Amino acid sequence: MDAIKISYGQHHVPSWNWHVLPGKHEGFTLWGVRGGGGALTLGTVRYELSAGDLFFINYQKEVRGLQDSANPMQVCYVDFILQEPATVATWPEHRHFDQWQFMGELFDRLRTAQQADAFDLKQAWLQAICMEYLAACPAHEDAPYAGKLDQLCRTFQRHPEKRYDIRLLAKDFACTPDHFIRIFKRHDGVTPYAYLQGVRLETAMALLRNSNNRIKEIAGAAGFSNIYEFSRFFRQKTGKSPTAYRAEGKQLRIPLS
Repeated sequence: MDAIKISYGQHHVPSWNWHVLPGKHEGFTLWGVRGGGGALTLGTVRYELSAGDLFFINYQKEVRGLQDSANPMQVCYVDFILQEPATVATWPEHRHFDQWQFMGELFDRLRTAQQADAFDLKQAWLQAICMEYLAACPAHEDAPYAGKLDQLCRTFQRHPEKRYDIRLLAKDFACTPDHFIRIFKRHDGVTPYAYLQGVRLETAMALLRNSNNRIKEIAGAAGFSNIYEFSRFFRQKTGKSPTAYRAEGKQLRIPLS
């Protein structure tokens, strides 16, 4: 990764805000939060900021940054232009470092190299920062959400009959629907919709095997508005109608006496 231009910067300004239209900033930026709070929106994805957040910004998306006026951010960043921009085309846009001290030292080394006007050293420290950024575990970026995601999954399991609106769920996580779906999938391996459908299927199967409830009642308990929607879903997932599945289960039961 050979750079043509590298420039270190930092800011801690109470009135700071940021807005860049797509394609209006040259090169790329690694932008790190050393302290404070706020929000950064890249395209349609909004990130709530805290110390340890680091972003790779390629300016192909609109960039908006705001900070908590009561807790202004301390930010360090490095702007750089590459000879071959395609080499970073697939880089992730966010990582979070629980232990920021080492990354902060790398940024400080790059700042010192800039003060000495030593381009080769700046390039060496930029490469070190990039290596740490790429090596960071992606799961770290969802750590602040883990507890709430676990709680949401338990809510799905306890109340599969409820109607859930993806926009309201995302709002509760302070992010866009697209970003909410991504963090849920990284946490549980499937989208929220697929997870809920799995819970509803398991609920229906258990009620068909172990209760005498009518099929219509089971459909409602599993979150379906009518028996026809439920039957179509159940047959698609199991290859059997709810009635056939229940009858098959009864045939397999062993009498207790």
